[in-house]
Amino acid sequence: MYFSCQAAAGQVIDKKDGIVTAGFYIHLGTAQFGVWGSFAMWVGLSVFALLKLCRYHQTENMRVSMYRERQRLINENAESPGSSLGRESTNTQTTATME
Repeated sequence: MYFSCQAAAGQVIDKKDGIVTAGFYIHLGTAQFGVWGSFAMWVGLSVFALLKLCRYHQTENMRVSMYRERQRLINENAESPGSSLGRESTNTQTTATME
């Protein structure tokens, strides 16, 4: 009976089952590295996906806000008779015809 893996490493445990303990720590270390590497990649990709999602929502909110502000300014200028958006207002047309 082996009380630790170190004591069993390199020993023939069971000839009948063909268990080979040579390279046990190398195999265990490789598997552990693969698991930790996969976990680290998963965490990294999740963080980057979350950052991309936040940036997308921020950009989308800015676009919606700019559209609403643009519509508000257009409606505000359309309602006030003295202001113009690149066109002559009704006040300047009547002044020019009176002279």
